[in-house]
Amino acid sequence: MPHDDARGPETPRDLLTYFDEEHRRRTGFPAVIVRGKDARILASLTKSHGADVVQDLIFLFFETRDKFILEAGFSVGVFQSQAAKLLLELQRRYRKGRS
Repeated sequence: MPHDDARGPETPRDLLTYFDEEHRRRTGFPAVIVRGKDARILASLTKSHGADVVQDLIFLFFETRDKFILEAGFSVGVFQSQAAKLLLELQRRYRKGRS
């Protein structure tokens, strides 16, 4: 998973910036971001899982071939709704990397 910055993301704003960068990389367009709402979503996920894990989940979200995500689109709301599924995938990848 990408962690180019040695510090990693520190705030929901950092994660929103990362989300937008990944959206642009994947689609060529800026993400549709509702700053207050989306920042609260990322803050909640960060509180429960940590910023580095949320960053990894965002990366997986934009790399997915999941039919629901591809059809629903790449928004923070869709990201939140699929977080549990993405966490399972992240666990699989962590386990695979350790074996």
